[in-house]
Amino acid sequence: MKFRGLLVLSLAMLLLGVSCILDPLLGYYTVSGDGVLSVRKAKSIPEHVEIPSEVNGITVTAIADFAFNGCDQIKTVTIPNTVTTIGDFAFQSCFNLTSISIPASVTSIGRGVFNNCRSLQSFEVDSGNPAFKAVNGDLYSKDLKTLFYCHGSATSLEIPVTTTAIGPTAFSGSALSSVVIPESVTIIGESAFSGCRFTSVDIPSSVAEIGDGAFSSNQHLTTISVASGNTAYTVYDGCLYSKDMKNLLCVPTSRKEAVLVPDGVETINARALIGCSVSAMTLPSSITKIGNQAFDYCKNMTYLTFSGTKSQWNAIKLGYSAFSSSTIKTIRCTDGNISL
Repeated sequence: MKFRGLLVLSLAMLLLGVSCILDPLLGYYTVSGDGVLSVRKAKSIPEHVEIPSEVNGITVTAIADFAFNGCDQIKTVTIPNTVTTIGDFAFQSCFNLTSISIPASVTSIGRGVFNNCRSLQSFEVDSGNPAFKAVNGDLYSKDLKTLFYCHGSATSLEIPVTTTAIGPTAFSGSALSSVVIPESVTIIGESAFSGCRFTSVDIPSSVAEIGDGAFSSNQHLTTISVASGNTAYTVYDGCLYSKDMKNLLCVPTSRKEAVLVPDGVETINARALIGCSVSAMTLPSSITKIGNQAFDYCKNMTYLTFSGTKSQWNAIKLGYSAFSSSTIKTIRCTDGNISL
């Protein structure tokens, strides 16, 4: 019956234009008509993975989003020279992945591909690759201007002065406990340093753009500093704000003291306090937007104080999961309480 079920599934997939291959060790690889490889029975995949260049006559040209996500048994991965694209989060949370070989053919690597790959010791990139290059085990653009991913096992890093951009999730979930950001960097991508282990970060005057959640979920972060010459960002009461004081970007995750957000602030950015230890917080009536997951996993507060009325609070645009998994259940307004 089990064999018959597998046969029926295989026939159905072929009729839908999806090719598959069954191997007692690898489980299923499935490939769409345009060559995108997905994985079935991922937990049966062995420690050392060599992705096939072809499945049932179809050339593998891309690795699907989330293809190997959570395959924590994987230690090494070799990608064939037919693959041009690695999809978003393709190897996320492969906790035991130590090395990955990227061929000359790969020209596109998605978001969060190597999030939480904390054992990753090195990237290996074919010297003929026109888009990417490995330097000291880290993944850069060919011109060394963008740092895409740091190998997850790195505990410290001095970013080269050729670097102008740190890509989204570049260090996310890594073991990084200290970092030096050079004056050449102008962009720090979304979630670039989320889940790292450093206690302080210095933002140089050159940085003009910081993505949402760039320093979120760093349980050890106590201090953020911004160079006095920076025209885009500033620190007020230990928290990171836009220079015009209209956006709150980050409250250090380990902070426990109460936060009083000053009048004039309009937006609490996405993931600004995710997982934060703050014990109390007061928001001004000038707030018009609270971003996605802004207070997610805040476990030390049961209420927020809002210096406006209930109608003003109800006019605020709330992002998705703004208070998800937090213990905040009440908003204390000037004319009464609102239950979340």
